[in-house]
Amino acid sequence: MEVTEEQWDQLNQRVSIAEAKAEDNERKLEEFKADAPKPKRPHEWAELSQDIESHLKDNFDNPGTYYIKNAFSTILRYKLGLKNVYQINSLNIDQARQILEELKRII
Repeated sequence: MEVTEEQWDQLNQRVSIAEAKAEDNERKLEEFKADAPKPKRPHEWAELSQDIESHLKDNFDNPGTYYIKNAFSTILRYKLGLKNVYQINSLNIDQARQILEELKRII
């Protein structure tokens, strides 16, 4: 089957139009991503994090308190079965606070 020059030109024109649309869609997607609201961290974790920092600040002078806070976060994640402490929410905040209080008593 042979393709005429006119058919070839039409095909090239369609390809050019499709490429232009794809580039336009890509640009629109990037604009949408840039304008999309950034996810907020749950306020439950923010409050709990402040409690941890306050406790460490009141009880330790050591600049290594960052490591203790990190250990607290790791224990909370492990005990609650979470991948990230930002997953602490209204459903598990009470359990997280109970774990934190136990940790405070230990340290």
